[in-house]
Amino acid sequence: MKQTARKIVGSAGLISCCVMLAACDPQSTFPIGPQSGAAEPEKQERAATVIRKSAEPRTVAATPAPAVRADLGEVIAVEPIVAEGEASGVGAAVGGVVGGLLGNQIGSGSGRKVATAVGAVGGAVAGHTIEKNRNEHVSGYRISVRMDTGEQRSFTEGADTAVRAGDRVRVVDGSLQRN
Repeated sequence: MKQTARKIVGSAGLISCCVMLAACDPQSTFPIGPQSGAAEPEKQERAATVIRKSAEPRTVAATPAPAVRADLGEVIAVEPIVAEGEASGVGAAVGGVVGGLLGNQIGSGSGRKVATAVGAVGGAVAGHTIEKNRNEHVSGYRISVRMDTGEQRSFTEGADTAVRAGDRVRVVDGSLQRN
């Protein structure tokens, strides 16, 4: 008797689980509720009509895209333009003297003379290079801009430019203005 009751309770539990799962699935063909029975065919027909109506494609009016302006863009890079410095010869002369003095400290006899000469030449080259590097200066900036049209353009501005990467800019008469 207890086994039969357990089977009935187990079967009832299984059936109720199937019914609950079928109720969760909107495309289930398992008959549930009054609309699936033959007693109310008008409800079943209305439901099908609603489903058919909602399955039809709808036309939605699109909002027009904003006009793209060819004179607006975003700064993507700012690179300094470095003007090469000029050497007056003072750096080479001082470097030659210092190099010669240092070379004279090495060795003795003819080795000392060779070291002095090599030190003087090396010092002159180093002094010339140092003087040129010290006289370098930023003469302007090369600014890369991605225009709103998708085009990438490059502009050269003076050393007093105020634009940075990420700034919105407008091109006016071939130069940039912050927007």
